[in-house]
Amino acid sequence: MQQTIPLHTINPTDEERYKMLKFLLKLDNRVGDFDEIIKLMSPPEDIETICSKLQGKASKSLL
Repeated sequence: MQQTIPLHTINPTDEERYKMLKFLLKLDNRVGDFDEIIKLMSPPEDIETICSKLQGKASKSLL
């Protein structure tokens, strides 16, 4: 019996994407990977929290 991905739409909402991902992970018995996938696919933290603006200017002058 072939299962179809639930809520497969052209432009899914975040909630629909999460449901599709959980469904596919469940098929592979990998539901535990959900949080790590979401973490890795999320946008990075704000660059200004990684280093100050002055540090960026210093590296630019080295070029």
